[in-house]
Amino acid sequence: MGCTKFDTMKKILSLLFITSLLMASCGDDNSSDTENKEDAAEAKKDNEEGEGDDMDFSEMSTVSLDTFGLGMNIMLPKYDGPMNTIMAHRLEEIDEGSRWKITIGQEEKEKFCLFIEDAYGDMMEAQDAGEEVDFIQDKKDELAGFSFKKIDYVVDEGDAILYEVQYEGESVPVHYQVMGVVQDGDNIYKVYSDEGITKFNMRKAKNMLMSIKSMQGKAA
Repeated sequence: MGCTKFDTMKKILSLLFITSLLMASCGDDNSSDTENKEDAAEAKKDNEEGEGDDMDFSEMSTVSLDTFGLGMNIMLPKYDGPMNTIMAHRLEEIDEGSRWKITIGQEEKEKFCLFIEDAYGDMMEAQDAGEEVDFIQDKKDELAGFSFKKIDYVVDEGDAILYEVQYEGESVPVHYQVMGVVQDGDNIYKVYSDEGITKFNMRKAKNMLMSIKSMQGKAA
């Protein structure tokens, strides 16, 4: 028997359905390829920037920390966002009245991430116990206790460090972290990068260190 009009229509609909699936699949592949290319281009740019000189403060913008109730300013680096915009920073309170977070860039692709921690209580506790307070040395002692990490200090100052972190094996890339101590009158803060982020290159670390060094009270 010959094909009926109904059979022909079923074949046509089946072909259209298969074609649409193939086109959707190709679209997903192209989207994935585009995202991968953008990520590769961004990584290349970050690495190239890492080889440059320190960022000038003129390339940073001043941000008030009044949101945190700190009465201080900090200078943050400018990063290009979509449509020639500047990526917005985010201010978050992590622990009420004692620890805060500043982030630039989307999650898992952060270009900048600093924690600000009120260390006044720790300082007073140590002083009451008759102990010397040195938050930077405490951090260096902590890092020295990890046998699976190799730490090299790029900047090693009394109130700030920038260090390279290299894990044994190749599962975690070589990356950089920072820490600084900021005093504002009688207040004292530990400011440090997010050690859970292992994609900070030298350039990003230098930017974070400069932000730490820029922190000061508004009356200063």
